[in-house]
Amino acid sequence: MAGSSSEEAFLDFCERISIEDGFFTKLKRRSTAKKEWRAMDSSTRSAVTALSKAISASDQTAREAKSTIESCYETIERLPKRSRIRRLRWLDTVESCALHSIARGENATQAADSVIDMLRLWKTDSMFLHLLYVWREKVDTFLDEQKRSLKLLQKELHGLKRRTPGRKIIRYATRDDMEALSQKRVDRPPIMERPPPKQRSTTATSWHCRDLGTAFGAINKGVHISVGVDGNGVIVDRTVRKTVLMENSWDWCGNLPREFVTQVVLSGLANAKFVLGVEEWAEARDNNFYHLYLEFAPHGDLFQLAANHRQADRWVPEEFLWLLFQALIESALLMKHGIGYRKQGNQPAWQEMIHRDLKPENIFLALPTKGHFQMYPRPKIADFGGAIFTTKKDPLNPDFYATFGTPGLCAPEQYWYIDPVTEKPVDRFQVLSPCNVWGIGAVMYNLMTLGGLNATTQPPYAISRYPDSPMAGTGRHINQPARHFEAMDIDGQPDIGYETPDEDRPRDDESFYGEAFRYTLRSSVKQRYSAELCDMVNRCMNFHPDSRPLISDLKNWVDDQFWKRSRLKDLNNGRKTVGKAPGPALYEPEKEEYKLGMHWQTLRVIN
Repeated sequence: MAGSSSEEAFLDFCERISIEDGFFTKLKRRSTAKKEWRAMDSSTRSAVTALSKAISASDQTAREAKSTIESCYETIERLPKRSRIRRLRWLDTVESCALHSIARGENATQAADSVIDMLRLWKTDSMFLHLLYVWREKVDTFLDEQKRSLKLLQKELHGLKRRTPGRKIIRYATRDDMEALSQKRVDRPPIMERPPPKQRSTTATSWHCRDLGTAFGAINKGVHISVGVDGNGVIVDRTVRKTVLMENSWDWCGNLPREFVTQVVLSGLANAKFVLGVEEWAEARDNNFYHLYLEFAPHGDLFQLAANHRQADRWVPEEFLWLLFQALIESALLMKHGIGYRKQGNQPAWQEMIHRDLKPENIFLALPTKGHFQMYPRPKIADFGGAIFTTKKDPLNPDFYATFGTPGLCAPEQYWYIDPVTEKPVDRFQVLSPCNVWGIGAVMYNLMTLGGLNATTQPPYAISRYPDSPMAGTGRHINQPARHFEAMDIDGQPDIGYETPDEDRPRDDESFYGEAFRYTLRSSVKQRYSAELCDMVNRCMNFHPDSRPLISDLKNWVDDQFWKRSRLKDLNNGRKTVGKAPGPALYEPEKEEYKLGMHWQTLRVIN
């Protein structure tokens, strides 16, 4: 739209996007469009020109994609039913065309949104603005239909790739990959402004610390317990100080440490009773690390609890497992919806929070709570160093987020999978709330089996051929022969099993359609725990994110279980149960030297 032809080009553009024929007569529409074009400033005209080009490119790509896809499907229809390799190649082409068409369409809608924002400031009753609104709605519907069709296509395509030897490996992100993606993330504003420092206990006259080594979270280093004592040397307050190195640009959320932002926002919500609280943070002088001051949980973590039960050859009592399941589900519901979050100033609305590293080592055991499962310590989620805020429309999801987690405990969407032949992504699921649901299942699975989920027990689907892979040396290969459709032990551990599709299953058997594998609790575990509990844990660990329960459905389900089971109902309300007392959970006892009211043996004073 340049020079003397710019006005005519704009008029033609209006005619092209005029979906409602009865909106104006052609003559009146052109007359109105001329007036609006002449009234636009240069920046708006430039944006309209860019939009026209984007829509033209989108329309052309859509026409070409439609023609190619129809031709591909005609060819596929003529293929023999067992021609897997040839079918896979044609479906590869269909997927490429569909993805390209959708991407061009989304580029056009983004350009339209920019123009709409400009026109709103200029003239809210603009005819051209109305045309864009109608066009935008129509295109959104078209793109949604394309995405639904693509999803059905990928369900078959990715299933074929998994069952084709050598057609799938994990690609691990390089540091350059992460740095390039992280710069976009660093430029975002944080979800909160930096809060003022929290005042420590006014009754404490001095603070003392002791190095906990690996005792806090099993693998963390640089962790100290900090106790506040009064003038008589009596402990009146306690907190945990965690030192976090800031080595990478992706460890920040705007101008605040990511771990601090995610944990302080979540723990500050009204119903965050199962999240370890954050008291304050302090930045070091050289800016290479910072300190987090956390709520003190005196009874260790779930990793140690499972180890204690394994050593004593005793299973974790089911009552404690229900408490844990409730705690994880309610916390994940908060992470999904931010219930009680109040937007202030320029802060963005709540976005989904994904922990990405839910595991027994990151679930701590605080003091029991009066009136709620009083015989057990309260589970609290911690270690939000890998947590993220994201949405379905986040341009960094999944590429930037699919590279973090603990091998063997990661959800499938936390890996980058590629086809080594075409080098195209496979199973490119977004990292959203279903990732938290997988983490819930993984924690429960570990406690119920006293196992066992780690890099050596990951099913074959998640093994890379790269020599530097965390999975290397496990004796598994991507292109190993297909296993039978049955549950199997993992590395001789009879309580940990999984199922994979059988290469020879009939094509119309959809019991495993779209799945690469699924974990199963073996019959020995199901004999110890209720069928409802075992079934829901299995469902949480379905391979495909869409196959897992929604977190809202999980909340309704667990509430229903607590209502129907009188024993759980009594424990949930702090009442004594009828019959046999709940079994003991072998958690770590509170250490005498850190108890409130005890005299502190001074090691060194800290500011």
